[in-house]
Amino acid sequence: MNTAEIRQLFVDLTGRMDLLGQDAKGEYLSTITPAPMDVYLQAGLKTLDRMLATDAPGNVLTQINLERGFNSATLPFGFRQIQAVWLISANNHNSREALRPVKEQSDTGSLGAPETYALASLRANPHLSQTEDFVATPQANVAIPTPGPLSFLFDKRADQKYIVQIIGVAHNFVPQSEFDSCWWFVEHPLLAAKSAAYHLEVAYRNTEGANDWLRAVAEDMRQLNADWIVQEEGKINDWIS
Repeated sequence: MNTAEIRQLFVDLTGRMDLLGQDAKGEYLSTITPAPMDVYLQAGLKTLDRMLATDAPGNVLTQINLERGFNSATLPFGFRQIQAVWLISANNHNSREALRPVKEQSDTGSLGAPETYALASLRANPHLSQTEDFVATPQANVAIPTPGPLSFLFDKRADQKYIVQIIGVAHNFVPQSEFDSCWWFVEHPLLAAKSAAYHLEVAYRNTEGANDWLRAVAEDMRQLNADWIVQEEGKINDWIS
């Protein structure tokens, strides 16, 4: 299902058609973005991500480019956990080396193939209005405060173009338009709508209704987390190590 279909499913569960977007004629439509219910859908997705087993294998494999002369790169989104990072030569995709994580990184100024990486920006927290992303140039690193995802800082400036491959655990993509979708919408659409309904009841301080939805969500999540055990026993994720 896409976002528009999930919105309609949410209406079917809750009866809250007034949380759909309205067109110029005042008609409620599931295809209008943004919709008032989107805040509940997005909160529901984050809840499902957090309720998924913490020892589950990485659910995201992505890659970023590290240009020649640079020693930092920004991730396309924030990771909850980074499990493995590899360096791949852009000229030879069969050459893959694992990078070691370190707590702090210093810029040696030398060119070469990076061997270690460190997180080069702060995670957002209630005491910070924004994160600190490092924007690197071949001449210098300049810390510029920008609201963005995490960045990597490497021990060497790249002597050629590299591909940095990362696997880890991240929040699922939050759909931005009525045509967008995500893993929860495709694989467990009813569960996504239930989780959104839970947040709706919380907002209206309906304790009994919120507890009912939360119990329904928790039972589905209990079964999903049991699936991770089966997958681990089958060692289907050993390829990431």
